[in-house]
This record gives sequence, C-alpha cells and structure tokens, in this order.
Amino acid sequence: MESELANVPFGKRIRLLFWNFFKIALFVVGGGYAIILAAEEIFVRKLRWLKDGELLEMLTVIQAIPGLTAGNAAIYVGYRTAGQWGALAALVAVALPSYIIICLVSLGFGVIPMENLYVQGAFIGVRTALSALTIVAIVRLWPKVIRGAIGLGAALFTIEAVYFYAVNPAILLGAGIAVGTAHGIRQQLRKNTVNTESGMAEIVTLFLLFCWFGLLCFGGGSALMPLYIQELVDSRHWLTLHELSDFAAISQVTPGPIGVNLATFLGFRQGGYFGALICTIGLLLPSYLLMQLALRSLARWEESPFVRGIMDGIGPVTIGLMAATTVIYLELSLFTAPLPWAYLTELATGKLEAYHGPFRLCLGALPIFLLSGWVLYRNKCSIMVTIFGSAALGALLCRI
Repeated sequence: MESELANVPFGKRIRLLFWNFFKIALFVVGGGYAIILAAEEIFVRKLRWLKDGELLEMLTVIQAIPGLTAGNAAIYVGYRTAGQWGALAALVAVALPSYIIICLVSLGFGVIPMENLYVQGAFIGVRTALSALTIVAIVRLWPKVIRGAIGLGAALFTIEAVYFYAVNPAILLGAGIAVGTAHGIRQQLRKNTVNTESGMAEIVTLFLLFCWFGLLCFGGGSALMPLYIQELVDSRHWLTLHELSDFAAISQVTPGPIGVNLATFLGFRQGGYFGALICTIGLLLPSYLLMQLALRSLARWEESPFVRGIMDGIGPVTIGLMAATTVIYLELSLFTAPLPWAYLTELATGKLEAYHGPFRLCLGALPIFLLSGWVLYRNKCSIMVTIFGSAALGALLCRI
C-alpha cells in the first residue's frame, strides 16, 4: 500500500481524492455507510492506497468523533493519503454535490403541488419508509451500544425526556458524555490500581447553530432530527414539523451524505445560497478539526479508556434519540394523529372505554411500513430503491 501511494505525486493525490469523493457523493444514495463502502472499493481495491479492510476497521474511530460518518470517513482517507490538504480536499468533495443538488432542488421545492393528493400520499409513503429505516438502524445498533440495564435505562429515559417533555437533546448528549467520561476515568483508575434573528445576525446564528449540531452528531444524521425539531421547529419556528419531515424525505433520495443534504436544505430555506453554504460548513467544521487532532495520535486515542467511556455514554442516548425520531415519523405517516397516551394510560389502569379521538391507523401506509422494514432489514434492495418504491406506493395507497 505504501509503495503504491509513494509513486503518486502529491498534486495528483489531491486531484484523485477530490474527484473520487466527488463522484462517490454524486452517485451514491443512502448516507454515510454506503459512501464508506464505495470509498473502500476505490481507495482499497482500485487505487490500493489503503490496506484491505482498513476503513471498516476504523469505523469505530470514525463514529467516535462528532460529525457525519461520511464526512469523517472522507477526512480519514484524505489525511492518511495526503495529510491536512488531502483531508480538506476530500471533505469539500464529499459535501459539494449535496450543496449543488440540494440548492437546485430547493429552488423548485416551492412549486411542488403539496395539496395534490398523490403528492401527499407519496410523502406519507416516504415518511413511512423512513420510520422503518430508523427502526432497522436501531435494531442493528442495539447490541453494539446497549450494554446492561444502565444502557437500557439511559435509552428509555432519553425517549421519555425528548418525546414527552421536549427536553433539549443537547442536554441529554452532554449528560451522556459526562457519565461516559466518568465511567472511563473510573475504568482507568481501576486499571491503574489493578494495572429569531434577521439579516447577518441570522446567518451568524445559522453558522453557530450548525456548528453546535456538528459537535453533537455521532454516527449519522438520524440522531440530529430531535435537535432539529427542538431548535428549528419548537424554539425558532423557522419550519413546521411537516416541512422538516418533507425535507428529511427529500434528503434521503438525493445523492450525498443525508446530514449534509438536510443542512443545505435548511440553510437555503433561511438564507439562500449563502445560508446553505454556511450551514454546510458549520455542520462539517467541528468534525474536520476534531478528526485532525484525533488522527495525529490515532493508536493511543483509539485505546483510550476515556474515549471508550464517552462512547459507552453516548451510545444509549443516541439510540433513544433515534427511537424518539421514529415515533415522530410514525405520527406523520402510519398514524393520523399523535399517539393517545392519556387514553392508553387509562386502558392500562383498567378503564375500558371507547376511544373517540382523532387517532387512527393509516391502513394504506401499513403494508408500506412492513414491506420497507423487511427489505431493509434483509438487505433485499438499496435504500434509494426502497424510498422511491415507498413514494410510488404511497401515491397509490395513501391519498388523503
């Protein structure tokens, strides 16, 4: 690997890094993991710049740094092959297609006939598939991050705090980091013993807000949805919940990292092209700086009990945030109204009375939910095919 890389001039490395990551982000749909697999194919098997399986082996490190999985992976490959300039070139390349495409999509978003029954049904179908996708991700992550009763309790507490009491997810992530760090310190000691703004102010707010999101994003864009709801919908009222879910649906079916797509979309909505650029930079900047620091001392960092402790604390909270997002998606697709928790509580206490509220099950969305969940869990087809198929089925079955 080293000999192959040594024969490539530095300037050519930068060009190849930029061009290959630009192509990957332009044509690969499905988020960070799909982009990592595509990068493995090019930089390991084709160019032979990295060792076989190196990217997948470094997945824990890539996920441990705040930021999007796709962005962190691009930084890792760029840094390993061409240093700091390579990391910057790869990160810009993986984000650029999203910026261009989402800005173009945003220009035409206002002319989409949202009142059309077929369009409404298509969006319900996509939201239903997103619910299934998030559930599948939770099922796959669960055995890796939920360890024992404490992890399960943290995940359930996060769901309750975010969904029922609208607690800011940043507080929960901070608590997870603090508890995880304390656990890591304890393990180390044991080991040692044993062995609403406008104009420029709004642009600045957007930048700082997405820097904050970037610092609190571990793994992928799904965990950011509760933060978006808290800050952009509930606190600042820049979007409605339906608009945010529609943006999330479109971000799933456009090329590039889903988190970058959504950040560009939201930025364009608030500040045009410059707002989209600011949000994208803000989301990616923390991971770029932190990955640079981490990669300078990779071996020691990877084995650090403090880092392992932080990940142990963050994992259950992330699962809880994803589960809360799933419930919100379900209430916008499979269910016709928010879950009637008061009525369900009465049923649990033995008060058997007829329900007369607005909550109903959308029968047209139920087969879409079951089918998309099954094909995604069994890897029967790609995420892109599932999302587009769900949109088509939704247009036919979920007209409201």
